[in-house]
Amino acid sequence: MVLGIDASTRGSGGAKRHLIELFNNINPNDNDFEQIKIWAGYDLLKSIPNYPWLEKLSHPLLNKNIFS
Repeated sequence: MVLGIDASTRGSGGAKRHLIELFNNINPNDNDFEQIKIWAGYDLLKSIPNYPWLEKLSHPLLNKNIFS
């Protein structure tokens, strides 16, 4: 199974920290996940460590401000 996480809205630093801690402490195989995909802006994706089971996805529009 594949898990998708939409982290495309700009959140607080707490949301960023929450995702980092989640990925540091999760073992996808324990929950029958083959892969986890996360959609977010480049800055957030750069702050999340790389894992073989984690696919980081972005789009240029996710990196613009709300008025774009």
